[in-house]
Amino acid sequence: MAQNLPAATGFFAEIRQDGGRPVAPVFASLGSQAELRERTADQHLRAVLLHSGTPADAHARAQGRTLVLAGELYNQDELFQLLPGHNLPSSGAALVLALFDRYDVHAFRLINGRFAALVADGGRIVLATDHAGSVPLYVSVAPGRVLAATEAKALRTAPAGQSVVAGTRPVRRLPGTHQVQAGTVLDINADTGNCAAHRTWAPQLARRVMREDEAVEKVRQVLESAVRARVSPDTPLVVLSGGIDSSSVAALAARRSSGRIDTISVTPPPPEGGGFSLCRLGFATDQPGP
Repeated sequence: MAQNLPAATGFFAEIRQDGGRPVAPVFASLGSQAELRERTADQHLRAVLLHSGTPADAHARAQGRTLVLAGELYNQDELFQLLPGHNLPSSGAALVLALFDRYDVHAFRLINGRFAALVADGGRIVLATDHAGSVPLYVSVAPGRVLAATEAKALRTAPAGQSVVAGTRPVRRLPGTHQVQAGTVLDINADTGNCAAHRTWAPQLARRVMREDEAVEKVRQVLESAVRARVSPDTPLVVLSGGIDSSSVAALAARRSSGRIDTISVTPPPPEGGGFSLCRLGFATDQPGP
């Protein structure tokens, strides 16, 4: 699969066993929306995809399971090697679903990317966030009902869920709504609302001592590797620049891009007060790197 913008940048999903009144989600983010509905003998599944690509690439169905995915995967070639004998999945969602079929919740330990995902497997609902929680994921759980969304605002009008959900933290002013912690998979029993949390990643607590030149080179290598995983020559880019980190990323991305990169620079207000000023710039590919 060629690298491109994520097929979906966000989603709302509603799984009900009673087929009650659906929730009307409202997103703060802008984008086209597509709706997915599925019905089995036991439950109703409805998902609203907020997308920038082809909405069909943001969900997949196989062997009675349905997956909804928002975000993007950076190590697809490595993941393909974990599926020997499989036909290559045609989308990121299909790839994740194939990994889930083989490795269950441990599949999310293998993925390098920024994503939020939901798997509906009969009466079992699985929610997952990436290692850094870079795509937020919120959930409301009650017996016979699971609601999940990448924006808390989308759950604002939802009926209150249970007050405690493992692996989450409550959202202020939204009773019964919780945010899934980074690097966490929630395994939910839709019948009872019982939930088990699995940690897929935790930061290593260690200190490395090295010379300054070695440290600078290590940071360069890590940044180059991260940019290479996320940028292809034809990927349209906009960089929000506020300091040396984003400037370095913009310079490295410019080396890999075949066109210009738009950057938005934020200038802080003066001490005496005033608002922020925005300056939009163009970053040419022949600019020197960091």
